[in-house]
Amino acid sequence: MRTRENPVTKILDTCLPSVNDFCVEGVIHQCLRMSNASNLTDLVDDSAMPSRHEVAAKADLLAKRLLCCTGPRSNLPAVSLLPVGGPFDSTVASAAVDARADKPACHGRGMRTLAMRRVNAAFRARGMRRVDKVWDIPMRSDVAQAIISSVQASDEVFSLKEACHTMDYRIELADVQHGRVCCARCLQSKPQTVALAADAGQFYEVVQPHSAVNAARRLLSRCRRVTGHETVTVLRGPRRRAFLGGHIHAEFGSAVVFTFTELFLAFSACMFLTLVAVGTTVFRLKGLPIGGVLSKVATSLVLGEEERVWKWDSGRRRRLGYAAVHSSWDKEVARARYVDDLLWVSGVYCVPCLIRAICHCYSVEFDVASTGSHVEWLDVVLHVETLSWSMKRKTWVLPPPWGAARHFAHSFISGRLSRFDEVGLGLEAWVEACTQVFMGLRDAGWPARVAKAAAYRATAVRNKSQRAYLLAVCARVWGTMQL
Repeated sequence: MRTRENPVTKILDTCLPSVNDFCVEGVIHQCLRMSNASNLTDLVDDSAMPSRHEVAAKADLLAKRLLCCTGPRSNLPAVSLLPVGGPFDSTVASAAVDARADKPACHGRGMRTLAMRRVNAAFRARGMRRVDKVWDIPMRSDVAQAIISSVQASDEVFSLKEACHTMDYRIELADVQHGRVCCARCLQSKPQTVALAADAGQFYEVVQPHSAVNAARRLLSRCRRVTGHETVTVLRGPRRRAFLGGHIHAEFGSAVVFTFTELFLAFSACMFLTLVAVGTTVFRLKGLPIGGVLSKVATSLVLGEEERVWKWDSGRRRRLGYAAVHSSWDKEVARARYVDDLLWVSGVYCVPCLIRAICHCYSVEFDVASTGSHVEWLDVVLHVETLSWSMKRKTWVLPPPWGAARHFAHSFISGRLSRFDEVGLGLEAWVEACTQVFMGLRDAGWPARVAKAAAYRATAVRNKSQRAYLLAVCARVWGTMQL
């Protein structure tokens, strides 16, 4: 009977001959001291896992012949580079160890980091797809959204296009427009409807990689347990869509199938790309890679998990005074989060109580960015009294006509009109936003006739009344009705 090859043993075995004989002790074995038969919990069959002693023996040998040398014959002191105390999978550890940074383009003034090229090489050498192929740039949001939306009832909105429409639905669900005049928790007087926007400015510095990896493990395990699927399929095309399921060996010209194990290992490897070498010193940056390949996915996993726990733990909310009107959190507060930017609207609680609720919900500190009757969130403004949207005022700094492409004005106006359609602006807010756009073109030195021609082309497929409004705004901005 043919037995399935163990991925942990395979990577440890193939990694050992490829690592140069350098003495940097105590790097991995501290991370692997928690490694046992369930380190790839629910993602790899327990029967295929090696024994704890087997993993520890190979990890000790690997730790003595380690990575991150700054020269071909450097002997570095023993340092602890990787996180200690968290569930760090030996497969990912070994792959990260073999991904030494030797790409000249990554070296600046003697500093270098783990290059994605070497991580991809480590994965290819072990018969797995490259990291950037597993989490392909155009597909990673579709894969993450398919998994997260299936089992994780978080507050996240995945795109700016649907942010305002999703928030409108949640405001209606919470019946915010018929709010109370006193807070249901502290009994202090308040406006009928209150709102606040907050952002986690230090999220990537505070959250450690093992926390994100642990959140990914729990999400994938729960997804497999609830749905019964272990794969995700992404359909290519002008409008990509992803769904759970699909056979990994099926041949589809327009579809790509990923296993949960591939996703987990690739995500973990990306989270631990924080090792840096300066001269003969090797150190690890704290937190998650800012602007990394999967940093946005890490935000969704960590914050989404905390939102799910807070939402369904009605007993905890009741003890803290946040189930005063209804046991459902959705019926008391309308919430939305785009990456790490929050918007909370409520007719039940006051602003100070909402701020305390944010502190109880999240382990990461959020800074209140906007409150009052006009709350700024992302690139829009929520007018609390009327529960309507407008675009945030912005002073556009645009290139002059002689320094821009021929069709720049048309492309710029068309893009802004598309964004206004996504938000669903009222007529007054739409006219105001268009005025700001034309003022930016005027201040950059664009002539009125070019702006008029661009506006006319941008409204070619729109109704006549919208074109008339846009041309009137253009004439008003340039101070003449005879363009």
